[in-house]
Amino acid sequence: MPELKEVFDLTTKQIEPDVDAWRQQEVRQRNHATGRRVGAIVVAAAVAIGGLASLIWVWAAMESDATREHAVSVGAFPLSGSVRPGTYRTNSFDPPLMLAVPDGWEVDPSAADIEGRLLLGRFLPGPPGSETVFGLFDLDQVALFDPTDGSRLPPQDDFATFLWALPGVRVLDTQQITVRGAQDATAIDFAWTGELNPLIGLGRGDAFLLAAGGPHHIVVVDTSGGQLLILWGDGRGMSTDPDVRAAAEELLGTLRVS
Repeated sequence: MPELKEVFDLTTKQIEPDVDAWRQQEVRQRNHATGRRVGAIVVAAAVAIGGLASLIWVWAAMESDATREHAVSVGAFPLSGSVRPGTYRTNSFDPPLMLAVPDGWEVDPSAADIEGRLLLGRFLPGPPGSETVFGLFDLDQVALFDPTDGSRLPPQDDFATFLWALPGVRVLDTQQITVRGAQDATAIDFAWTGELNPLIGLGRGDAFLLAAGGPHHIVVVDTSGGQLLILWGDGRGMSTDPDVRAAAEELLGTLRVS
């Protein structure tokens, strides 16, 4: 059984940037800067001749250019390491997911948008337990385990029903939340009174471990393609730290099912 630290410690090593991506970004920035210079010259000419209609047309064209540049800032998640702030679209989930990631998040290479698994971590200076882990899992693709004994489970149609039936689970709170594009979403806070055992497989022999205590946090999202599971907390998969909750809820608030 892998140690809990091995499961949740994301790599902090900076990855080399994609050279082609940097070059494309450089070209975009050059074109944008050139467009602004040309726009400024045209605006100056319009002022000189007093052409108010020309001014309005130039402003609208520059605004449209800025809007187009913002609209295409959607990319795929890296395979490991730091995630640059921006909007990302998953490739291994059905239906795909859109997530706006702020600064400070990293991707765990064992669940880097692979086969319905995406695990992100946020590590800021602070005491142990101040880190934030945020995992998304496609219920139809991931391996599930019975945390009472660690045995592999057959596919489950409804994760909430399965969770509530576990003898070691004590539900602390449930509430309906809104996830854009989803049919339904339920946030569940619960405590686990059993032993440390796997719950969800992450690949590479790792697993999301269910540690004794709580509250653990799971969001069950019903989509057109099945159920999506969202698990968040600190390095143990649970937390009462308001900063951890705020970081997870900020990320959750940007989630959109395509």
